[in-house]
Amino acid sequence: MAEILTGRGIRDSDVLKTVRRERSQKLPWPVSWVETERAIRVPKGLAVPAMIADLSRSAGKMGLEVLPSPGSEVLLGKKGRVFERLILTGAPPLKKVSGPAVAIVIDDVAGRPKDLEALDDFFALGVPLTFAILPGERSSRDADRKVLEQGQGIILHQPMEPDNLPAHDPGKSALLAKMPGKELRARLERGLKSVPHAAGISNHMGSRFTADQKAMRALFAAMNARKDPLFFFDSRTSSSSFAEAEARAAGIQCLRNGVFLDNEDDLRAILSQFEKLKAKAERDGKAAAIGHIHKAHTVPALRKIIPEFRGDGIEFVFLPELLRMETPRKPAGAAHARPRN
Repeated sequence: MAEILTGRGIRDSDVLKTVRRERSQKLPWPVSWVETERAIRVPKGLAVPAMIADLSRSAGKMGLEVLPSPGSEVLLGKKGRVFERLILTGAPPLKKVSGPAVAIVIDDVAGRPKDLEALDDFFALGVPLTFAILPGERSSRDADRKVLEQGQGIILHQPMEPDNLPAHDPGKSALLAKMPGKELRARLERGLKSVPHAAGISNHMGSRFTADQKAMRALFAAMNARKDPLFFFDSRTSSSSFAEAEARAAGIQCLRNGVFLDNEDDLRAILSQFEKLKAKAERDGKAAAIGHIHKAHTVPALRKIIPEFRGDGIEFVFLPELLRMETPRKPAGAAHARPRN
């Protein structure tokens, strides 16, 4: 497998994510196996049909076959059991950006049945975006797959305890500040299983959780216990967040939100928030901001500002690309609005 991928020009850096799952069936007799799923960036100019033909020949020598699958997947297995699942995506490689650059995170994906359709409006904008997908929702896995196939960024939007519980219910998947470590790890793992291609984690609500030093320490310990490294994106729902300090102590890469774009779902108000984002990016060299998939005026505002930002030399990048930038952050300017949760 590895030799075929390498021979076709696919490098280690083109394998965006590897997930291994234990599978089993009881009938007609008990059997178990491991399914390996790899999300692979398809290099420009790669002859995909030729690569699939190579895989088919190699699979045949091992007693396997290429199984029927959707257009973006290649499945290798036997008798309906999948052993290798390759998901082909057109995601561009992460590039080194000198700045100024902005990363736009679209929150609350999968919170509504129509979010799968709403994603198309964001894809049509033609810029890198990072989608924060809620775990445990009916469409969480479908959203994860759809975003991956479009080559866009994915993070897990993990619900966490807010200050005003139970007035604002974060849901059954939420991490609670006083939760035992074992239960915290179990909920986090369930969340990541429902958003399997997440490169990082952000907090949904979480004003109480992120402001609790022990809770954040427990979260980062759980993240460090995993084989796949993840970064943390602090939504900054609390000005007293311990995210950055505890992430630094735990050796976890951490980014923070700089601007909430669409707390007020009004075109003029959102454009004003984009001006704050632009000023922050020009001052600090980079900035991240949060919008929401369910706000009516976020896409129209993005459509308007994208050419303006580009005209002023500001690049749109995926959230992880900000981690690669070595631009030092200057003292923060005026505070921006935060949600109450």
